[in-house]
Amino acid sequence: VTGVQDVCSSDLNHQRSLRTLQPKGTLVVRAHIGAAQVYVGGELVGATPSDGELRVSVLAGDINVVVKKAGYLDAAVVTKTVEKGQEASIEVTLEMIPLRVGGNIKPPTKLKHVEPKYPSDARAARRQGIVILEVTIAVDGTVKDAKLLRPIPMLNDAAIEAARQWVFAPTLLNGIPVPVILTATVQFTLPD
Repeated sequence: VTGVQDVCSSDLNHQRSLRTLQPKGTLVVRAHIGAAQVYVGGELVGATPSDGELRVSVLAGDINVVVKKAGYLDAAVVTKTVEKGQEASIEVTLEMIPLRVGGNIKPPTKLKHVEPKYPSDARAARRQGIVILEVTIAVDGTVKDAKLLRPIPMLNDAAIEAARQWVFAPTLLNGIPVPVILTATVQFTLPD
């Protein structure tokens, strides 16, 4: 058994020494969100400091980099080529996961409201009612997305187009602007 352990041990040492001989470069990761975990090839290699960049030695070649942070949407995998003895850098900006309005998340104040343009075919068909949307508001108060929750044929596109032009005061949580999701209504009423 001792002879087998010696062979395995020397094999492992040989693999380690081969790895140290492989060409390496430096990966520099800047995350514009403070401390975030950095994975290279699926393996955690470190975390970005809250006010700077992570520098890590990696094998030269094409590498896949993923940056993650709790409360944020995962960044897309970035493929970067690292040359032997050279530096390769990436900058990452992650999006916060939008918070649903309710509880301690107060509805934001609408600063700019745009009325929908009543579609002529809907007007001719005497179509009216309330379209209900789920609206995602970015940290700067602009509408990032609007999805139908309760559609009304012929009115949906006009409702979404109007909602995408709305502007809200940024929503703050502990003094930090956060993206939010809220339910909004767009009313279409025909004159009598």
